[in-house]
Amino acid sequence: MKRTKLFYLFLMFVAAFTVACSEDDDITLKLALEKGEVVLMPGETLAVKVETGNGGYVVKSADEAIVKAMFDATMNAIKVTAVKAGQTTVNVTDHKGQTAAVKVVVKAVLALEKSAVDVVEGGESVVAITSGSGKYAVTSSKDAVAKAVIDGTNVKITGVAKGNAIVTVKDTDTNVEKKINVVVKSALAVATDNVEIVEGGEKVVEITNGTGNYTVASADKNIAVAVLNGKTITITAVVAGTTKVTVTDTETNSTVDINVLVKPALNFDEAEVVLFEDEEKTVTIEKGTGNYAAVSSNEEVVTVTVDGKNIKIKAVAKGEAVVTVTDTETEKKKDIKVTVKARLALEKTELTINQGETERVAVVNVVDDKYEIVVEPAEALKVEKGGTDYNGSYVDALVITPLKYNKEAVKVTVKSGKQEVVLMVTINPVDGRS
Repeated sequence: MKRTKLFYLFLMFVAAFTVACSEDDDITLKLALEKGEVVLMPGETLAVKVETGNGGYVVKSADEAIVKAMFDATMNAIKVTAVKAGQTTVNVTDHKGQTAAVKVVVKAVLALEKSAVDVVEGGESVVAITSGSGKYAVTSSKDAVAKAVIDGTNVKITGVAKGNAIVTVKDTDTNVEKKINVVVKSALAVATDNVEIVEGGEKVVEITNGTGNYTVASADKNIAVAVLNGKTITITAVVAGTTKVTVTDTETNSTVDINVLVKPALNFDEAEVVLFEDEEKTVTIEKGTGNYAAVSSNEEVVTVTVDGKNIKIKAVAKGEAVVTVTDTETEKKKDIKVTVKARLALEKTELTINQGETERVAVVNVVDDKYEIVVEPAEALKVEKGGTDYNGSYVDALVITPLKYNKEAVKVTVKSGKQEVVLMVTINPVDGRS
């Protein structure tokens, strides 16, 4: 009887427990998460707790290339891991079909194309921002050395003065910073970028600024050649024309061009000229700029005028002088030595002589003591070389003896060098007879 009572009591307990469990199974809880949106950086992991739900959770990322997700039972949370920049949704479902979602935003990590740059004074270097939020700020540790500005997705760095600086780029959305080490090198510069040289001459140009490592090259070595010695460039002119010499700083790859104008050298053939009094000589300039001047060292001996390319020299009196010709554009000079000799002359140009007489006529200023005599007609007059006193000096003379009467005056021509003089001789008849 006692056992029967206990058995009924056990049946009643089981029935009550079964009814209670059935009531619990009929309750469905709303699936609720701790957060509806999270923001991460690539590589970060965050746990989003399940606040209420019905268990048996299934978690799925809408884009696993951006976010990976899983349920961690020990934490009763959704673990979200950011893979790369982007935006997606992580969906959660429990065993009773309740759903919830977490919006996940993965922000881009700030990244730069390079972390170090070299730039020359006054030059510019651009560093691309390859990744980031799009909101940036930039500062330089030394504005006196290098300045920097943001230009879209680029960092523009300008060299101010030789030295080192650090440019800091900040993503203002994520507060991530990246640094760029900047070395500003000396800008290449030369003392002048235009030179004028006369053929055969040279010009020295100094490199006034740069790193110290240079090369030089002439665009046309037939016109001018260039040689580098340290910071000194020697440019030598070959022939008239134009070319350029390029200077390269091999450390910075910056270049400077020097424009070279080679002018023709003053040139003419005659270095010495011999003239006789009152004679003129024209010397033609063969090469030069076209702008000339000329001067005589002694205008009592020689005068000179310029007519275009022609230098006209006129002998005034016996002596020596130097004519200096100047190319006024290049200031190059060239001399002509001028010797003026006295003209060949006779003591007289007319002579009347009687048959049977002999007369002497002085011949002065004979060239190299050489002269010849031509008599026309030769049968009328005998003319020989001799000497005589003339103005206190013993000089050459014509010794003249009539051979016969000639109705017309006899022409006696004396030639010496390129000069000649004429003596007209009238022969008187004897006692009025021929």
